[in-house]
Amino acid sequence: MALFCHPAKAQHKPAQQNGAVSKQGTLHKANVNMTDTQEQFQLIPFRDRKGKWGYLQRSTMEPRIPPLYLTADLFYHGLARVSVANPKASNEQAGSLYGWIDTTGKAIFEPQFTAIYDVNTFGNKEKIAGLKMVAMPDGAHGIIDLYKGEWLVAPGKFDDFFFYDRDHFLLDKKLFFADGKLYKAPAGCTITVVDQENRLFYIEKGNELHKGVATWEGEIIVPPKYMEINYIPDHHRYFAGRMYKSFTEAALIALLKSGDTHNKVVTALLDDKGNILGQYRGDYFADTYKDSNGNYSLGMYTQSDSNFYFSLETGKEVMAPEDANNKKDGYRLFKKAEHWGLMDRKEQVVIAPMYRQLAFVGNHLILATKAAGPYEMLMGVLDYSGHEVITFKYTRLEYDPSQSGPGPHFNVYKDDKYGMIDPEGNVIIPIIYSSGMYFTGERAEVYRNYLHGVIDSHGKEVIPCIYKTIFSSKLQDGEEKEAVFSNPLPEYYRVENDAQRWALLDSTGKVVLPFDYGFVSVDERLLARGWVGIEDTARRHYGKYNIKTGVIIPPVYDIIQLFDGCIKVANRVGNDYVYQLLDENGKALSEGGYTLMDYKAGAGYFLCRKDGKYGVLNTKGQIILPLKYDYLWEEDGNLLRTEAGDAYFYIDLTGKEYKLATK
Repeated sequence: MALFCHPAKAQHKPAQQNGAVSKQGTLHKANVNMTDTQEQFQLIPFRDRKGKWGYLQRSTMEPRIPPLYLTADLFYHGLARVSVANPKASNEQAGSLYGWIDTTGKAIFEPQFTAIYDVNTFGNKEKIAGLKMVAMPDGAHGIIDLYKGEWLVAPGKFDDFFFYDRDHFLLDKKLFFADGKLYKAPAGCTITVVDQENRLFYIEKGNELHKGVATWEGEIIVPPKYMEINYIPDHHRYFAGRMYKSFTEAALIALLKSGDTHNKVVTALLDDKGNILGQYRGDYFADTYKDSNGNYSLGMYTQSDSNFYFSLETGKEVMAPEDANNKKDGYRLFKKAEHWGLMDRKEQVVIAPMYRQLAFVGNHLILATKAAGPYEMLMGVLDYSGHEVITFKYTRLEYDPSQSGPGPHFNVYKDDKYGMIDPEGNVIIPIIYSSGMYFTGERAEVYRNYLHGVIDSHGKEVIPCIYKTIFSSKLQDGEEKEAVFSNPLPEYYRVENDAQRWALLDSTGKVVLPFDYGFVSVDERLLARGWVGIEDTARRHYGKYNIKTGVIIPPVYDIIQLFDGCIKVANRVGNDYVYQLLDENGKALSEGGYTLMDYKAGAGYFLCRKDGKYGVLNTKGQIILPLKYDYLWEEDGNLLRTEAGDAYFYIDLTGKEYKLATK
């Protein structure tokens, strides 16, 4: 399915003349002001008594552009979108024709478009400033460049538009424009992906089972006969995969459904000229192999669950690479049969191959696993001479080099309990807990006898294991990973007791908020200002508590939102929410009774409604536009568009109304 800047497509292609400008399209070169400043708001739309829109000079309130339009937008970059009635409208949606004018009233694009859409980049979907996809009355689509005042893609010539940026775009998967130059897909092929860095096209011929690669100039590097193509940029190589023999479509579907892919695919390794360096038959398509140093130096394919390796430079098969993790300090781990041992710098065996697993850890230590019976494995720690530093009595040992909390240590598991020991085997945290522990700084939450608590880095329980649930303020809600906090607040804990009541404790276990709440929540952005959320015991209403100031906004509201310097609260009354503004001490800043209170972040005000009329409040709760308008729409530049009776006009935040004076 084609990917569009917008899901609309042209229904047919009328005859076009060559070049950028179509017969349907009338345009003039734009005199565009690219600087987006307050200058663009010096012309304000106004509506005359006949319902037509024009523009007033803001400073003089005199008409500057006569009222000729059904609609008139504000100016941006020296251009404004306007519309007129479509004399040939066949349905309500095509009742208007849209175009653009400059600040003198000159038409840059005559009103001729039935629809206008933003143009977004392929993949990341960022809007490309100045480009618009437009629809003509006959259904044809094209692309215009507002800043240049010209057609970029004439209407009706193409159905599919893929934009990478304003200077690089793909049309109908056949033509690619790059910096004003045209590149074509090879004959009979379509372009599926454009690699701009390497100036390559990934192509298909007929269907997605016939993929290949070509240069922008049309030279085919990998012929379109493969199911999968992968480029290896560091080596300038390609993996090209296909089935080991030809299949009918039905036979291929049956094979894929069966799941029997053993040795059914072949991967070719090709150089950047298209020469085949090697072919490898396996269970899956070949892939690059990442060694322990993070380098992709080899290729790898699999046959019957065994891995085989080859050089990405020559294509020749090579021995399996040795794991760099098996070497340290001149010593080398080696495997004999199913057991591991250790050799020294002179390749002399210093630890006989008698362990099921060995791994270098810490400072001259080896984590080891050995059999303790037919069905049991135990873990311990050896030094390089084979001496037992930590005896083999643990079901699980995990080394943690972290410098936080107790420092480098082993997390241990024994007899269904968890604890912690140092690299010499000394107990740091008693092995008495029912789950592992994760330190945030000098504290870790622990679990014992089905209850939660907190320990310090020495194993002391600073908050006893008496709580049903506990969460650190330094952990994100519901996630066991440390959040990035920029605030200097100490650690706090949200805890739940057996009565399903929540409280807030400080890092010493002292109660900051009592067990009076149905829930306590933390948001890292608000915690930086000291705020935590609280809920009533029924968990139906919300409030806030400030750790820094001690202010409590009781949980009696259906909605509570914090802004800079104020708090918006609301309760549901019938089918409406009724809003009010409070200060950060919980005192009323505004009256109640507002049925709409939307914060407009760009301008820093609340667009409000009360008793069916609209107005504007600032963040101090002061009325800056009286509640007398039938409707208000937010616009840019501290401007709003308003409806009052049968009049439509613009207004600014000082209350100045932009409309023709009545005589």
